[in-house]
Amino acid sequence: MKNKTTTTLHDRIEFNDSPTAGKEGKSQLWKVGLDVDLRSIAVAMQCGRGAISLGRKMPRQQLLGWVKQKVSEGDTVYTVYECCGFGYTLHEQLVQAGARSLIATPMRLNLERRRKNDRMDGRELCARLSRYLDGQKDELKVIRIPSRSEQQRRELGRQREFWKRELRRLENHGRALRIEHEHESLEAGWAGPRKWKKLGPQCSEFVRGQLEPVVEQIRATKAQLDRLSHEIEALVAEERIPLGLGALTVSLLEGEVCDWHRFINRKAVGSYTGCCPSEHSSGGISVLDPSIDTETSMCAHCWSKRCGGC
Repeated sequence: MKNKTTTTLHDRIEFNDSPTAGKEGKSQLWKVGLDVDLRSIAVAMQCGRGAISLGRKMPRQQLLGWVKQKVSEGDTVYTVYECCGFGYTLHEQLVQAGARSLIATPMRLNLERRRKNDRMDGRELCARLSRYLDGQKDELKVIRIPSRSEQQRRELGRQREFWKRELRRLENHGRALRIEHEHESLEAGWAGPRKWKKLGPQCSEFVRGQLEPVVEQIRATKAQLDRLSHEIEALVAEERIPLGLGALTVSLLEGEVCDWHRFINRKAVGSYTGCCPSEHSSGGISVLDPSIDTETSMCAHCWSKRCGGC
């Protein structure tokens, strides 16, 4: 009896999905759609103009090994996946392996199907990537990948926002506790050393015993918040701060934007920050002159009060 031979995922894709796959001396173009999960990745592939393979689950290391092998053979590998909470680690690993990795904004895939799964999403991403590489740029909205230093600087501001919310939550928790048991509230900044020294004796023994651990957490959170604020402000200590803004605001803005030079004009900045105005009408047709902003009486052509000449 002949021993049964086991075919790997690489073999099934290599010989079943493309009529030209496996020919020596001829480089291939591989298009790979990825639906990323923590433990595994749903992978759909297309070689050249061949058929797109059914999505299959692969461990991350196996995918990276496959990419390295194809690149070493002289093939070109394009990959795409939607940006998500896993950050850019997979993108960096794919680039190191030799792939040309793209990350797209989240989108609704498989519009004609009410039910979907990771394999279908990977297959749809692969199809969109193929059309994108053919010149149909509307198929994918590719995002800019920040550098590792830009990611770390931006994370400082987001960590500060987290601790700011945490501080507010703890203070509100203390207020709710006293309201429930004593029908009394606590003033703003009640956990500060001076205010707590005065408010503590006013609370009952039970409420005071429940609030004391909260006071310790609030003070520790406040210390962490102050440390992050000073660290963020120090990043722009040598910069010229625009009039009307503080060092903390400027540093937070620069951390989120990453690089101001990637915008070609001020309209692009407004679009990125969501500050571009747009008309909002309740009816289906607008009969107003689009050159006149009736709410501010500003002339859109000369950006001054109504001149009457436009």
